[in-house]
Amino acid sequence: MESWYPFEYESTLEGPLPRDLLDAWRDCGWVLLTSHRAAEALARLAREAPRVGPRIGVVGPRTAAALRHRGLPVHFVARGETADALVRELAALAAADDRFLYLAAEDARDDISRGLKESGLAVTQHSVYRPKHVRDPGAPGSGAFDAAVVFSPKGAIALAEQPSKKPEIKAWVAIGPTTADALRRRVTAPVLVAERRTPAGVLDVLREAGP
Repeated sequence: MESWYPFEYESTLEGPLPRDLLDAWRDCGWVLLTSHRAAEALARLAREAPRVGPRIGVVGPRTAAALRHRGLPVHFVARGETADALVRELAALAAADDRFLYLAAEDARDDISRGLKESGLAVTQHSVYRPKHVRDPGAPGSGAFDAAVVFSPKGAIALAEQPSKKPEIKAWVAIGPTTADALRRRVTAPVLVAERRTPAGVLDVLREAGP
């Protein structure tokens, strides 16, 4: 098994914190993080604009651990592994007048924000980090691979359109339908979809596909 990822991440919060972010922070009853990469942005908000509350909801144990490492509480860890499941869980927890602040990637989709709004909840989505291409990530590997597992549309595009020598990939496993669509537009090998964003979900779909 080999891993290859041609991105690094950097904060979008250079200089003073933006006024619209500070306003959303002061007004919100919930802060939502779906990646550990947003943890430092929340820690900075708590340092520079301290306040009582709000409740903090996260996706995944890695995100929860990143917040606790910075001395921040975690009030809710999502059980669901899709945007729809996350929205249902949050909508069941939140009060009707709760406002959400979603700290997201610059290129994050709006499906979570849209789902919360459709559930009657107010939400502000604010980008706090962005991906950047590594200047020279090296080749993704050589020889034949039984499968390539891709976790995001940008990862799918980067690997499928890698300008250097491409490895032979017999099948692709996409985490979610959006990543699968990005792959199908660029590759000819079969594209399998793992609906669960976990190692077990990837193994399940590989077992179903057979040898």
